[in-house]
Amino acid sequence: MKSKWDDERKFVKKHHVEIGEVLDLLAGRELELRDAAVLMALEHYVNWRSGRIRVTPKKIAERLKMNEKHVLNSLARLKAVSLLAKVVDEETGEWYFLMSPNLLSVGTDQTRAILWVLFDRALSAADPLG
Repeated sequence: MKSKWDDERKFVKKHHVEIGEVLDLLAGRELELRDAAVLMALEHYVNWRSGRIRVTPKKIAERLKMNEKHVLNSLARLKAVSLLAKVVDEETGEWYFLMSPNLLSVGTDQTRAILWVLFDRALSAADPLG
């Protein structure tokens, strides 16, 4: 009997090299320690099928027992260092976050390629996180 956990699409993969880059950003004070907490909270909400993160800054603030303004500032810093992007679904108009595919990836090669395009396009857009 094949285990249901053998399918690579049922996992969110965190890439080791990029973790080191995040640590360098923290050590260089380009990111604050609270940004790491927000990043970890975002990871918790990643959908392993789509890679989408559908969570509001208010929900993150409640979960971390932080001020929502601090969460918003952290989200802006994470975007500034290209770890996070805010994406608007063209069909529904709903927004969600995507984490850098260098840091986290989901699904098949095809899914990862699609997420790369969406992430790159969202980083290039003028729409701020707010």
